[in-house]
Amino acid sequence: MRRALLIGIDNYPTAPLNGCVADVERLQALLLRHEDGEPNFEARALTAPREGQQLDKAEVRKALEEHFLREADTALLHFSGHGMFNDLGGFIVTSDGKRYDEGISMHDLMRLINQSKIPEITILLDCCHSGAMGLQDASSGDAVVLREGVSIIAASGMSEVSVETDGGGLFTSLICDALGGQAADLFGHVTVPSLYAHVDSQLGAWDQRPRFRANLRRLSPIRRLMPPIPRSTLRKLAELFETENSQHRLSPAHEPSLEPHDHALEHVFAELQSLCREGIVEPVDERHMYYAALNGGACRLTPRGRRYFRLATAGKI
Repeated sequence: MRRALLIGIDNYPTAPLNGCVADVERLQALLLRHEDGEPNFEARALTAPREGQQLDKAEVRKALEEHFLREADTALLHFSGHGMFNDLGGFIVTSDGKRYDEGISMHDLMRLINQSKIPEITILLDCCHSGAMGLQDASSGDAVVLREGVSIIAASGMSEVSVETDGGGLFTSLICDALGGQAADLFGHVTVPSLYAHVDSQLGAWDQRPRFRANLRRLSPIRRLMPPIPRSTLRKLAELFETENSQHRLSPAHEPSLEPHDHALEHVFAELQSLCREGIVEPVDERHMYYAALNGGACRLTPRGRRYFRLATAGKI
């Protein structure tokens, strides 16, 4: 059972936002199903549109407690809205937030998460000062306290703001791009670390800087996409190459544009070319696989390819 709670608040009486509800709607559409249509998260959206009903502290707290205290295999929380930081720590701000009672304390939220019995929990925070989430003493930047199975990706440091762009949060936009395929590996898996790596790679030294905190024993995919190469082809790496440093000899018979045709070799060459397009193999001393075959050359595994070769030979694909 995989459950997601997505909270987006645009309706702040004194400082309204424009893209938080849109963030939730876009993210919900991606999380509901994997790319092949198989159900993924049962994703509940809790939103406060700019001209709609407000989301107050009590309602958000109730939803959070129900989310983390009910039984599930995996739980995901996304918040898009205002964040606050003061000498008491960080807060996710609710519609009725005011001075001295801003909303949900990140410290209280972290305590709820650490007490939860759900094995895997992922937190995505798109709000200012979200980097305070998960710190034992956010006011001094003290040690991180996460139980096993919990991961946090925050849009910005605890002293930084998070910006909106193109009708939504920049951070959530990058998360959605990652879930849409830009952070998938060759198996089609998007995991929490690959989400963070994608966001990190898209933000420069002068931008808001995301934070990643995790205590993980395993990596379960947040979303699955159609893999660019069939697993059956990846498994053949163990047959095509004797060792991770050996070469696979080619000949003109591999190239389908030349006669006479050898359909078996042409099939192998087609698989090698697909592996080449994904950076798994490369021609030796040639610019293109076509010329490697035409000139009786060879191809070899790239550094990335050696990783998948080891997985194939170990029977892990």
